[in-house]
Amino acid sequence: MLEKQLQASLDRRQQRGTLRRLTTFQTRGPTALSDFSSNDYLSLARHVGVRGAFTKRMESLDEPLLGSTGSRLLDGNSPEHEGLERRLAAHMGASTALLFNSGYDANSSLLAVLPQPDDWIIYDELVHASVHDGMRASRTRKERRISLPHNDMDHLRHLLASGAISIESEDVNVFVAVESVYSMDGDLCPLQDLVDVVDAHLNRSQRCVIVDEAHGVGMYGRQGAGLCNELDISQRIDVRLATFGKAIGTSGAAVLCSHIVRQFLINYARPLVFSTALPYPILHAVHAALDILEVPRSREELVDRTFDNTQRLLNGFEALAAQRDSTYHVQLPVDIVNAQAVRRRATNHVPRPSPIVPLLTPRARELAAHLVEHGFLVRPICYPTVPKGKERVRICVHAHNSAAEVQGLVDCVAKWLWLASPTTEQPRSLPRQSEHSSMAAASASPLRTKL
Repeated sequence: MLEKQLQASLDRRQQRGTLRRLTTFQTRGPTALSDFSSNDYLSLARHVGVRGAFTKRMESLDEPLLGSTGSRLLDGNSPEHEGLERRLAAHMGASTALLFNSGYDANSSLLAVLPQPDDWIIYDELVHASVHDGMRASRTRKERRISLPHNDMDHLRHLLASGAISIESEDVNVFVAVESVYSMDGDLCPLQDLVDVVDAHLNRSQRCVIVDEAHGVGMYGRQGAGLCNELDISQRIDVRLATFGKAIGTSGAAVLCSHIVRQFLINYARPLVFSTALPYPILHAVHAALDILEVPRSREELVDRTFDNTQRLLNGFEALAAQRDSTYHVQLPVDIVNAQAVRRRATNHVPRPSPIVPLLTPRARELAAHLVEHGFLVRPICYPTVPKGKERVRICVHAHNSAAEVQGLVDCVAKWLWLASPTTEQPRSLPRQSEHSSMAAASASPLRTKL
């Protein structure tokens, strides 16, 4: 009976076109697809220097241990675990760090155990699913969990100034949960404005700003310490989350926090208490990646290549938009960079665009299939991962992508737009690659693009 019920649920998803499946694609060898899908932004997962440093570290171990053999509170703690935490804290400019097996475990733990019953949680509407799961597991009442329109600092100011958030006593705290770089739209949080608003309306002792830097670590800041570091506001953020499965090129995560928060998580975060600790190869893989990031020339070369490829892609799409007359639209989000929001006032510093570029289209599966067929690995992101009407093909750019691959992707999207256009009464010729290239060189802004 159970399996019939489960199959019926799967069948309903199949009928709605929302059934998830595991798929594999070849990204190595002569038949490999060009990778525009993985989170390996800096290409550290395939970096020869990282591999060499990792091998050297593993060979230098006194004991050839692989697994940690237990949870952190039993036999899984070690000088290697605590050594990596100290290095991460120093690297990120934090008081302490605490390792978790995944960013999901870390996020869900933070929101499940830190907020108390009478506290408030304000969260950006586009935060990761792990934040929602953590909030549902928390003791904070549902009516005190408030969704903030995406990146809307005016709305946050109104909530805090109007009395909508009532702080009845000094025991009531306000949590604010955001991401530095949003994984589906690739836009940046206006972190400078956020901390200004929070500081203007809340006592430091009664607020906790949590910033998920999953997609910011490695890409932004000194030695890849994240967007908070780049904007010089790390000391105004109470808790940061760094994951190792994106730009760092391995797996696992760390919470960067105060000594008291760290000790509280050690006692109450169930994914930490009841899980086997990270294995030694992962610890040394993270060390090996940090070895590269802490050499300025090495990191700058990788970051520059990634950002150059991202800008090349955005310029190509803008050039394509400028010469198209189709009524069929594929749209880039308006604030793909959100440069005005994140500009640091003192230095007029604007972080470069994130390597996440979404193409919004109701025919995301069709566009993704077309690109895969022509040698470009991308993924369609559809409901329920994103809201209905926000379907997209999510493109991730990497240091290892070549200029030819980026231009080929733009050309392939152009071909699909021509084939998919609903207005095909008269035959039209596809734009030549040289036309794309010359227009891309003249285009500078990735904002407000429609194809």
